[in-house]
Amino acid sequence: MGLSKTINVNVEPLDAEGWKSLFFRNGFTVTQKCGMMTLLSPRGLLRDEGLWNTLHIIRCALKKENRVMFSKMYRYFNGHKYELGYICNAGVKSAAV
Repeated sequence: MGLSKTINVNVEPLDAEGWKSLFFRNGFTVTQKCGMMTLLSPRGLLRDEGLWNTLHIIRCALKKENRVMFSKMYRYFNGHKYELGYICNAGVKSAAV
C-alpha cells in the first residue's frame, strides 16, 4: 500500500513470479530479468535519462510546487531500496494450436 500512496497510483506491483504467472496464463512464454531499483538515485537517473534529462528532472523536482512530492518519492524509494527492484519481461505469444 505504501508504494501506491507514494506515487499516487491505485495499484500494487507484481513480484517476479506474479508476472511469470500472468504471462503463462495468457499464452506467452517469458524471459525475465530482475535487478535492484535505481529509480531517483543519481546513478540510476544518469544511466536511464542521460545528463541533460537528469538535470531537467532535478530542476523540476526543486520547484516549490514539486518539492514535497519528489521528496516523498525519494524517501520511499531510498528507504525501501532492498525490498524494491525492477522486473523486465519479454513475452512471446505461443503458436495457436
